Amino acid sequence: MKEKVLREMIRKQIKSSLTEAPDRIEKGLGKIEKMASVKMLKRSLGQGTPAQQASGLLKVVQAISGDNPATGKMLARMLMKGGISTPDAAPEPVEEGALDNRQARVDKTQAFQMLKKTLGSRPSTQQVDFVIKFINDLGLKASAKKRLMIQLRKGLE
Repeated sequence: MKEKVLREMIRKQIKSSLTEAPDRIEKGLGKIEKMASVKMLKRSLGQGTPAQQASGLLKVVQAISGDNPATGKMLARMLMKGGISTPDAAPEPVEEGALDNRQARVDKTQAFQMLKKTLGSRPSTQQVDFVIKFINDLGLKASAKKRLMIQLRKGLE
């Protein structure tokens, strides 16, 4: 009888710990999204031509995943399934070099380094989920999304 009660308690504990894990991960990713450098990265990647936006996002994905081909393939697959929603408003274009300069400044920030370190320790599915949510929050133009898909296929396969 006691063994049965003990087994039931263990099952309940395992089930509760399994359901708690995604909440902690979501909170951790939510904190990262609120960092100033991530907001600056979103702002800088939301500007420029679709080619510039896609190229910048590709660099971010490669930096975050550590050039992990499995993550790139998973991201491309999820994007093909309609992982990016349509934008409400289009950002204003900026000159060619401005986006690259902003990207270089963001890469050097401590918060971006922490973001890369945090995401580098996560499984590839969580990395992909974060990047897709990040891309959706940028509000890219439809042509930028198409260009991103092409760049992902070229750069991460």
